[in-house]
Amino acid sequence: MEKTGFQGDIAIADGQSPDGTARIVQEYMQKHSNIFLIDRGGKTELGAAYKLAFNKLLPQDYDVFIQMDADLSHHPEELPHILKQLVNDHADLVIGSRYTPSGAIEGWPLKRKLVSRGANFLARHVLNLPNRDVTSGYRGWRTDFLKKIDLEKISADGYVFMLEMLCAARRLEGKIQETPITFTERRQGESKLDLRNIIEYFFLVWRLKLKFIREDAVLHMRQLLHRSRR
Repeated sequence: MEKTGFQGDIAIADGQSPDGTARIVQEYMQKHSNIFLIDRGGKTELGAAYKLAFNKLLPQDYDVFIQMDADLSHHPEELPHILKQLVNDHADLVIGSRYTPSGAIEGWPLKRKLVSRGANFLARHVLNLPNRDVTSGYRGWRTDFLKKIDLEKISADGYVFMLEMLCAARRLEGKIQETPITFTERRQGESKLDLRNIIEYFFLVWRLKLKFIREDAVLHMRQLLHRSRR
């Protein structure tokens, strides 16, 4: 944060992690006034954790929000590139992309890379998304735009939460940009991605597609009814 020249706070959402995350954060809180802990009240999924954090922090006076993993797979050194596009380019959402030119992934086996590429290919084509990296968790939001998204209507969880938030931003015609990042496999712990997660992702992407079809159909019917009453 000091190197970027921007002032801000750091919030860590923890769901009673057995690795002692809360204890470590509390130690840092004693030394730094801009670090604080958001207790998720037990183990919750990714989407629920982000919604909890957004709901707690959006009412406060922040200009931008940055999402990133806390396992050092997202490099803090790349934060200035995201902030620059939010502030200077007036982007509503900036995605740290592994799949734009100069983007990269370090430490993943070929199988994991193929799964990630396949997940992006599926979502981009099923949901009609032009962005190269639609599942990246390294993102920056302008607060005024993020407030326009009705978080209560965001029902997806896990990796699909990222997709639904991106779709919501596109449906609001937000200015969405990507900046290349280097994603590095976590230094400690193991990825929770398994066959069950892959199958679940496949079905959830299609369920998200059907959700948007229903919403568009309802909106179209309301418009027709409105015109008929004129």
